[in-house]
Amino acid sequence: MAINNVNLPNGVFVEETSVWDQIGNLDTKNPEDLRLLITRLYQNINLISIALNLKDTGIFDNSQEFITGMNYFPDPTKTAVTSPQSEMRPVYRTTLIMGALTNAGTTTTAHNINPNSSFRLVRCYGAATDPVGLQYTPIPNSDINVYMDATNIVLTTTTDYSAYSEVLMVIEYLKW
Repeated sequence: MAINNVNLPNGVFVEETSVWDQIGNLDTKNPEDLRLLITRLYQNINLISIALNLKDTGIFDNSQEFITGMNYFPDPTKTAVTSPQSEMRPVYRTTLIMGALTNAGTTTTAHNINPNSSFRLVRCYGAATDPVGLQYTPIPNSDINVYMDATNIVLTTTTDYSAYSEVLMVIEYLKW
């Protein structure tokens, strides 16, 4: 994978390097050795920085919007002819704690996102917990549907899920 003209291994993992081991063997009287080492160290730190900035940050905050570190392709509606080419678009995340699921009904919770015509939903997923029966289910599933509108997340159950009293939902989206 090439990002900013830097080739990264697949999966954006930084390969182990022997650059750091060269410090102990440095001939401090040879300026060319020192220059070469500094160049390699700079390149290594730059590679680490790029890989780190491309990683998905595993923070799921339920009190504020969070930039995940994930990026989507540039806005396809923008071209060099119509407007300046946009850059990669960051993915935002918010996490909701919802109430108990119902027996073949709906559970609705305000998501507190202010979407506009530029808002694009990327993912909406979660899980429900029955803390007494120690059962857990992913959302959505064949019995639980998820719907999001400008104000709420709506979960609709087709069977009895009322024992599932704890629901966590994650919303990831673009805005530009």
